[in-house]
Amino acid sequence: MIDDHVKISLDEQLNIRAAGTYLVKVEGDSMQGVGIFSGDILIVDKGIDPRAGHVVIAVVNREPLVKLLSFEVSGKPILRSANPRYPNRYIMENDEFEVWGGGHSQSAGPCPKLKWSTVRSARQKARAGH
Repeated sequence: MIDDHVKISLDEQLNIRAAGTYLVKVEGDSMQGVGIFSGDILIVDKGIDPRAGHVVIAVVNREPLVKLLSFEVSGKPILRSANPRYPNRYIMENDEFEVWGGGHSQSAGPCPKLKWSTVRSARQKARAGH
């Protein structure tokens, strides 16, 4: 047993408060342009009302994706990558589509458009020494 240990709360360190907040591990490099890298742990809030420009966890035909949410003029959603090697994912009429939640910025507000800190990762926070 270690007597000289420090108690920390991940809830406090990562600003996780709501019951609808969860963590997701990223696989892939489609969001590197906004500072989200493979292996990052994202803090996702189901309570955020997704808007154009938000980074979201979306599910298309049972496949979870981390993407930037956008909309066509007609109102149809588009999921955009933040890496030019990946095409936009247009949501078609027969697709099963759902948004599971959005990310938080460093200021703990809904994520802004195309800012590198759009979705905070635990790995990035650790690198910064917080």
